[in-house]
Amino acid sequence: MLRLPQFLALLLLIPSSSFFFPRSAFPHLPPILSSTSSPINEMEAWLASNDVATAAAKHTETATFRGLILLSTPTATQSPLITLPKKLALSTTSTQNWDVDLATQLLTEICLGSTSSLSGYVSLLSSGAYGSSSTPLSSTLDSFKIPESCNSEPLPNWTAPNSLRHWTPEERSYLVEACGSRGQRALDASVKQLRSWIELTGSPSSNISSTFDIKDNRVLWFVWAMEAVHSRAFMGIAGVENSGAVTAALVAQGLGLVSGCAGVGFDEFPLVVVGGVAFAVGLGFNVFKGLVNPKEVLMLPYIDSANHDESSQNAIEYNPLKQEFELVCKGDQTPDSELFISYGERSPVDLLINFGIVKGGKAGRETDRRIMVDMLQK
Repeated sequence: MLRLPQFLALLLLIPSSSFFFPRSAFPHLPPILSSTSSPINEMEAWLASNDVATAAAKHTETATFRGLILLSTPTATQSPLITLPKKLALSTTSTQNWDVDLATQLLTEICLGSTSSLSGYVSLLSSGAYGSSSTPLSSTLDSFKIPESCNSEPLPNWTAPNSLRHWTPEERSYLVEACGSRGQRALDASVKQLRSWIELTGSPSSNISSTFDIKDNRVLWFVWAMEAVHSRAFMGIAGVENSGAVTAALVAQGLGLVSGCAGVGFDEFPLVVVGGVAFAVGLGFNVFKGLVNPKEVLMLPYIDSANHDESSQNAIEYNPLKQEFELVCKGDQTPDSELFISYGERSPVDLLINFGIVKGGKAGRETDRRIMVDMLQK
C-alpha cells in the first residue's frame, strides 16, 4: 500500500534573513538555458495555442535566476496578470499518495512528448527531454515502470537543483561542520524523504544519501518528478486573502488529514500526528485562495513558473465561474522586474529540502551553497 513519505519529527531553528546570491561556481549544477531556448519557445507556443494570454509576463532564464519577468502592469486594481484554464492543470485529490499520483501523471505526459496535451509545460520542466510513448505509467507503482522511450532519455535538469538531496559529500560535510546538530537534522530529514521516494519504486534505498548515489535511471526519473511535484504543487484554502498568510495548521485542517490537529512546533516546523506517525504537513503544499475541491492538489503551468518570495502580496486565486486560475497582482510592480508569488508560510527545513533556499531567500535563484551555510550560522 502506498504511504505518504514519513518524515523525521524534528525541529530546525534557523534564523531568517533576506539576501541574493551570485550563481554557484560548483561544476555539478545544471547549465543555465538562454531565454531563446527551445523549451521556453515550446511553452510560449503551447500557451498561445490554448488561448492563454502571455502579454503580462514572459519566461526567462539568465545567469542569476529562472522565472517570470513582468512585461506590463495591470490596468485595473487587483485584475489578474495571468489566467489559466483548469483543464490545463494536473490535479489529484489530497489522499496519502497525492504526490505519487501527480508524479506519475507528470511522467506520463513527459513520455507522451509532443502528443501530450501539456506538451509545452512538460517540455519546459524536462528541458525538452521527453519521449514519444503512448503507454501511461502505473498509478499504483506496484509494478512501476517507465516506458523505454522515456527511460532511455537523459535526465532533465533538476527543478530544485540546490535542494539538500543534490549536495555533494563535501558540501554536506561543510553544512554539518558549520551548523552542527541543526545541519545534521536537516540532512537526516532530506535523506529520509529521498529514501521514502525510492522505496515507492520497489528499489533498495538503505545505501542512498543523495541523488549522486542513485544509479538506476528509472528511479532517477521518479525522484525528478517527485521533486517537481513537491516544489510546485498547490492546494486551495477557502477564505485566505494572501497565500503567504496560510499557516501550517490551516493547511493540515484543509487536507482533512486529522480531525483534531495534534501539532508540534507549528511556527518553526509544522508536524501533525496521523495514525501515531508524526510527519511534516508543510512539505510539498503551496496554497492559493479558493477551493476547486476541498482536497484537490494541482500543478499550474505558467503560474508555477513564478518564483517564491514569502513577502510577495501577489496571490493565486480560483474563479469557479470561469473555471480558471488567476495570478492577481496585489502589490506595487514595475515592468521588467521579476514576478514573484508567495508559496505560503514555509518552514526552514522545507525550504532547504524542497527548494534549496534559506528562510527569506527567493526560490529559483542559483545560490552558492557555501554562502548559504554561512548565512545559516547567523
